Amino acid sequence: MPDCNPECPRKENGGCYSNHGCRCAVCKAANARRIRRRREERKSETVKGKHGKDSTYVNWNCRCDPCTEEHSRKAKERREPNRKKRGTLYKET
Repeated sequence: MPDCNPECPRKENGGCYSNHGCRCAVCKAANARRIRRRREERKSETVKGKHGKDSTYVNWNCRCDPCTEEHSRKAKERREPNRKKRGTLYKET
């Protein structure tokens, strides 16, 4: 991880986090604000991404059937390793 530069002008807008890999508390918080603000902006915009993708569901707040199905599939895929560890993996019926 690179050293954090307290004088970095991009600290307040999350640029230091995304462009330079800084993970200090200030940069993480700025990046979270930037991502949250961008998601809010997207809610009022027309979906510009492709439908049927998890990222379109998450980033563009699209709830069409293809996006919802892909998001559900990805969520299940992310949960599966944890279930295997706990031994609570359910059989498909």
